Amino acid sequence: MYGFLVLPFLITFGLAVVSFILMPLLGKKVFGLKKRISFIRSALVVLVLFIPSCIGIMKIVDPFRYGTFTYSTPEEIYDRRIRRWMPPTATDVVVHRSDVGHLAQFTVDKNALMEWLPQICKEYAFCKEIIGPRMLDTTDLITVSNSRLYKDVVWKYPEDSGGYDAHLSGNGAGFTIWYSESLNVGYLDAWYW
Repeated sequence: MYGFLVLPFLITFGLAVVSFILMPLLGKKVFGLKKRISFIRSALVVLVLFIPSCIGIMKIVDPFRYGTFTYSTPEEIYDRRIRRWMPPTATDVVVHRSDVGHLAQFTVDKNALMEWLPQICKEYAFCKEIIGPRMLDTTDLITVSNSRLYKDVVWKYPEDSGGYDAHLSGNGAGFTIWYSESLNVGYLDAWYW
């Protein structure tokens, strides 16, 4: 749930530990201070700067972690949480990634998709089952663009889309692939808990 905070926190914490140790040791020599910085003073500096540093690092790192990314094939995707739920024969992949999940659009042949889906539960022991296909109903036609996480996504699933749900655990974590036979386009909706 708070995955977006982990990387900036870890970077900031690492920098804080290094600063806490090096400030007293190098204060007089490197910074030209008349007195050595005590460990207590360095701890106060680190504590005061911790939150602003964490926010600054988050502003630098987040554009590389979240947003819209395009790939030719799933092999180009570095994040295993996205790559493993993508059919290996997919092409023209567009991924919209946030801190709690991702949406993806890709082109894939129906036969390749139908061969790949049953393999998911065989490959990953925590996969409970694949359910589908199910046809779209009015509850599935929620416009993704209204989501605060994916403001730039304006997809509407084609009318002939069939949904395949993968239940990965008892708490509801998993993914859904909507597939349009007429367009050979799949839409992946995955959420992390």
